[in-house]
Amino acid sequence: MSRYFERANHCARVLEANHNLMLNPSKLSTEERWHRITESLGIAPAAGGIDPHNAMVKLTSDAGYESSLAFCIAESRENAARSASRSVRRCGRLEQFVSQVTKGRRQTGDDSDPMRLVAAVREGSYQFHGMTDATMNHGEGWQFIQLGK
Repeated sequence: MSRYFERANHCARVLEANHNLMLNPSKLSTEERWHRITESLGIAPAAGGIDPHNAMVKLTSDAGYESSLAFCIAESRENAARSASRSVRRCGRLEQFVSQVTKGRRQTGDDSDPMRLVAAVREGSYQFHGMTDATMNHGEGWQFIQLGK
């Protein structure tokens, strides 16, 4: 579960950094920057080049793509459901977070800003890790979450 949270948070950080870099002119073109990002996150670019909007939608809300934010959050929920740790299963914040991401995924379309979903994943991931640190016994279950991070 924690591994998927970490994966989603990493992808969100990369997308947020790229978004901020696009606001500042640089030596790299937009296409070169997106090529590096998609290559590092495992998306094979199309022969004709990379459409930044399609890459952003794929990396945020495509539940069928293993590196997308939506996929990682859904998998962390599935792993929590299978978890033997009652503390993790009782964590209502995880359910709130998953519903927020799911709702954001449904809203992410051609007219929507995928950066809202990126921000929600970053904030939710930090909140979840903070709550598990503060509320769980620092026993075997907590150690396993730390291992995932």
